[in-house]
Amino acid sequence: STALAIFSDVPEDHEHYAAIQWMEGRSVIEGYDDGTFRPDQEVTRAEALKIILLGNEVEVEELDGTEEVIYSDVGLDAWFFPYVDMATDLEIVQGYDDGSFLPEQTVNLAETLKMIGLARGLSGSTPVDDPYADVSLDAWFAPYVEYCKDRNFIEAHDDGLLHPDWAVTRGA
Repeated sequence: STALAIFSDVPEDHEHYAAIQWMEGRSVIEGYDDGTFRPDQEVTRAEALKIILLGNEVEVEELDGTEEVIYSDVGLDAWFFPYVDMATDLEIVQGYDDGSFLPEQTVNLAETLKMIGLARGLSGSTPVDDPYADVSLDAWFAPYVEYCKDRNFIEAHDDGLLHPDWAVTRGA
């Protein structure tokens, strides 16, 4: 049924329906002009930042003309500049050694969980046990996985694995 669905491609029985509805109702996410949400479309670094910052109620200020370009590939006129700028100021993200940020690069689950953890103030501590069979406690992202797992932000797939290297989709 799509009678109550905001997006034509996210019916009530979609596994992420409630979360998508909640986030849309709080203006964290939005759909496309054709009425779709495209839940299976992969998320870029810039899109993930917007969702994470707004989802955590971080106030992202509008440009006032005093900003400086931080990354070679994030211009002041880019829709995502305020989010990248804020996330950099809050030390949620950083660029690459060559001065780029790669805003259009897809983001995987491990990277996304790190951004979520840092946006929520997690300083990072090593878990006592492996959070998942495919996430060892000494993996660089294990503290963020543990943090998100403890808060029920994530769960294993049907195969019992987390698959931290998989690209994140809009629906997830």
